[in-house]
Amino acid sequence: MINPTQEKFTLKPLSPQYFVGRGEQVYRILYNGLIARTPNLLILRGPQRIGRTSLLYFTQALARTNGANTDYASIFKESTNKAKLSCPYIDLRVLSSGQPEEVKTTFIEVLAQSLYEQSSGDISEKTLYGLVEAMASHSQYHFILLIDRAEHLLDQRIQATINDILGVLNDAVPNLGILLSFGASGELSAQDVIHRTAEIDQSIESISSLMNLVRYDIDIGLLQPYEAEQFLTEASPAYFSKEEVNWILDMAGTHPYLLNLASILTLEQKQSSQRSLTTTELNIVENNALNQLKPRINNIWKRLSDLKDYEALDLALTIASSPSHAIAISSVSEELVSILEGEGLVQKSDSDWVMPSGLFRRLLLEHAEQGNKPRTNSNSMHVSGNTLIIRVDGISHSVALTEKETKIMEMLLNAGPDELVTNEDLLRIWLPSGNELNDQQKLSQRLKALRNKLKPILNENPIENVYGAGYRLKYPK
Repeated sequence: MINPTQEKFTLKPLSPQYFVGRGEQVYRILYNGLIARTPNLLILRGPQRIGRTSLLYFTQALARTNGANTDYASIFKESTNKAKLSCPYIDLRVLSSGQPEEVKTTFIEVLAQSLYEQSSGDISEKTLYGLVEAMASHSQYHFILLIDRAEHLLDQRIQATINDILGVLNDAVPNLGILLSFGASGELSAQDVIHRTAEIDQSIESISSLMNLVRYDIDIGLLQPYEAEQFLTEASPAYFSKEEVNWILDMAGTHPYLLNLASILTLEQKQSSQRSLTTTELNIVENNALNQLKPRINNIWKRLSDLKDYEALDLALTIASSPSHAIAISSVSEELVSILEGEGLVQKSDSDWVMPSGLFRRLLLEHAEQGNKPRTNSNSMHVSGNTLIIRVDGISHSVALTEKETKIMEMLLNAGPDELVTNEDLLRIWLPSGNELNDQQKLSQRLKALRNKLKPILNENPIENVYGAGYRLKYPK
């Protein structure tokens, strides 16, 4: 017989019966997916292992029951306006080969299964067009197609086939919303994440413009503190004492994956006892969790280092070592924020950024004590939008940049201090005109303009020309 806590606390997507919180996201999926009976494209994004798939499973289960017998009944009623709803779910990870027939067959199976739930009769013609006609005939139903792991749309073979399928659905089914859920990868470097984000945005734009869909973005981040506590106590008050709940919350913070990990390890430690864990036993659990999380922290550390932003790790460590684990952050590059939030390290709380996980805090500080901390630099430069932020002697200066100047500075900053960026790389900012001399003159003019903007602040030329090779950036000293 399976222990109910073993079903609840899992490192896999959560069973809908144990789902808590995320009321805003549930409402927005249902409401924005159906609003005004127009086709809508929903984009769900958030940190790695934050619970996107669990949210989609729960949304699908909620649709099957019309919200009945759940804490979300009022949300369902308000957001759907009593509409009958079906949420077919498809995970693009199953499309391993990317072959058109495999993609098409998978969609047919998912749509057929969804229609079987709505129809007492047999769906006799299991072809795409037959199923689309059957969906259209169910005029009393609204459909929201949940597409998980949509980052696989970056595979051009998969994207082309899915675009065709979505086009057929969009043309024939009047009450159809589409949700694309994009997952993160812990193996990508910081720059790869930034580049992939741009590619994903292009893919989204191609889908929304091709099908004339209205786009709604939905973010999913860490849980609220009361939701994390509810998750630990609602279904299993007999398994954790109040002290153990508080200890798990301090260790895991509000990150769903860490809450599950700490709960599983705590239950394993309690397996043979009928009492609360001692301090020594809790320390054993903590060390087990730290050992499992070390590879993840190593990767986070590398990502922050890859940004070539010497404020990045200092900022993470400052939050980790702060007594309240919260500080106000201003003038921070979008890339840095995307990494900090994208790994579930921090969340915004009013005007402060908070690092709620004691496990993450301890691992970061231990990493720094082992001599891995980068050199600190009270002076720095980073790009935010089309503005260059230069900090000299603790004072920040803002420099407005043109689009081309922004791209040049981003390339120089990404290369890092005193590292060469070749002429060839910089010239890629412009489309080749066929006249190499003309392109080089454009680059030289932009670099001269940049130097003129930066020199009054830095009292020196920060962009050094390495004759015949390229350019490198000298950071303020």
